[in-house]
Amino acid sequence: MALYRVILPYGDASPGSAVRYTTIEVEAESEQDAKRLALAEFGSMAVLGPSGGRPRVVEGEIKVERAPVARRASLEVTTTPLGPQLAAMRLVGSLNSSNFTQLQQALDELRAAGFARLVMDLSGLTYVNSTGLSLFVAAGDLFEMRLAAVPNRILRLLKMIGLDKLFQTFNTVAEAAKAFSAAPGGPPPTARAATGGHPS
Repeated sequence: MALYRVILPYGDASPGSAVRYTTIEVEAESEQDAKRLALAEFGSMAVLGPSGGRPRVVEGEIKVERAPVARRASLEVTTTPLGPQLAAMRLVGSLNSSNFTQLQQALDELRAAGFARLVMDLSGLTYVNSTGLSLFVAAGDLFEMRLAAVPNRILRLLKMIGLDKLFQTFNTVAEAAKAFSAAPGGPPPTARAATGGHPS
């Protein structure tokens, strides 16, 4: 079993749409198996977006390359209360099918503690697959949620499947928390927040 990067060309449903590319990482026994798994993963991600503008793989060369070093499937989840019913949750590492229950548990604990608003700090997130993205969508049903410090690679993925329209994004946790404070029913402006980065 090895780690592969599969580069898929895709476009939207409209005729003549521009071809773009996304990279999906999979563990597989061979390049052919990696291609098959990546196409399945792409399809799983695509159905998360709005039905009218779902991306699809287009005609073009699909590139498969062996990743030089296996990515650690570790995930660190840190939760920080910011104010009444408002918390920040920072993800560091890779969010995938092997560790998503760790995030699910943290979200359940926040909800049980009475938090209703959540800033998801993605500054340390290096990779997310369709399972992780599905959990984001589910969290958006449980909380009034905003994303902060989204790495460019993750942001491109959100835009590809249309989830950027589902969540408001901010450069820092502080900006997202301030936006909550300004909203009707939000926490008081005195709520303190830690800032987050915005790596590529």
